[in-house]
Amino acid sequence: MLVPNSVPTVASVFAPRTTIAADGTVEGYASLFGEIDQARDMVMRGAFADDDERLMPDLIQTFAERGDLAHLALLLWATSASALAAFALRELTAASRRFDDFVRELARFNETFRVPGAARHET
Repeated sequence: MLVPNSVPTVASVFAPRTTIAADGTVEGYASLFGEIDQARDMVMRGAFADDDERLMPDLIQTFAERGDLAHLALLLWATSASALAAFALRELTAASRRFDDFVRELARFNETFRVPGAARHET
């Protein structure tokens, strides 16, 4: 008999709960809501809810229920514009780093192959 909401111990978590007969019959294994199973997983209530409930976030669902499509469109536009701006900023930062590395290598090259006695330009 299972004790509801018992605190699992190491022995209880790793204790065999399944028997496999010689003919391949499996007996005694079940996954219960809120209990750690033999694979050390825990299935919570609502894990198998309808896909519509899991796929639609609460905010979008609220807008859709109210019929407020203008605000939903504004939310989606703002989210995608912000993501695009973050991506562009990341790429601009990477390009700036690459250009800085190029200028440093060019300066190192010029210093290495400087002609003796030539005028040196300093900024």
